Amino acid sequence: EAARSLETLIGRYPSSKLKGADKLGATPPAIPVGQPSAILERRPDIIAAEDRVAAAFYAEKGTEMLHLPRFTFGAGAGLDALGDAIAGLTAGIFAPLYTGGEIDAE
Repeated sequence: EAARSLETLIGRYPSSKLKGADKLGATPPAIPVGQPSAILERRPDIIAAEDRVAAAFYAEKGTEMLHLPRFTFGAGAGLDALGDAIAGLTAGIFAPLYTGGEIDAE
């Protein structure tokens, strides 16, 4: 049951062919009481954990932004075939109207 739920979460069709590891990775040693926090902030495992949390946070914010419309603006200048100066401004808007749940699945 848990394997099927995990397969659904990672985007696979549940087929019970998901294999897990036999052993879990080694856990870091316990943090002694009274340890200064400045020393703890330099530990590579704590730095990596903070980076993973930040990456997950920004990934979630990125998917939230996909629901919002996007605006584009542009400007250009140049010369036409007769040598006259021309300029132009452009603007655009793009918004997802129907994605069939694709944005939420990401």
